[in-house]
Amino acid sequence: MTDCPIANAFQPELRAVHQAYANRGIDCYMVYCASRLTVAKVTTHVSQYQVELPAILADSQGIVKRVGTTATPDAIIVNGSGAVCYRGMINTLYARHGKTRQQTSKHYLRDEYDEFLEKGIIKTTSTKPTGCFIRYSAIAHE
Repeated sequence: MTDCPIANAFQPELRAVHQAYANRGIDCYMVYCASRLTVAKVTTHVSQYQVELPAILADSQGIVKRVGTTATPDAIIVNGSGAVCYRGMINTLYARHGKTRQQTSKHYLRDEYDEFLEKGIIKTTSTKPTGCFIRYSAIAHE
């Protein structure tokens, strides 16, 4: 979502993750999933927050429903077969909704990418994301 302050706060980290793993065989995408979101709003958001990840506009929300996303930001790792291997926090920047930490103590997304690249496994399969709740439209298909 373009208007979630928590998701927007993670943009520098998502940019850094994309830069760190793009040349290591990890494809990262920014999925915009708010209903009634327009290409113009996504384009403005990409420019304003310097989003480097390829952007996917999922305004019908089918893709995010299929992976079980309920909040944004929600990091999803999908394997080559399309199975969700990890869903949850990017890192521990937010202790809870509205409460940031001075320092991040755990980097879930980076740690799982590293584990997968080194050992071919993902140890942690889910964490509970802290963010803005996604409001699903009545009809969602992609």
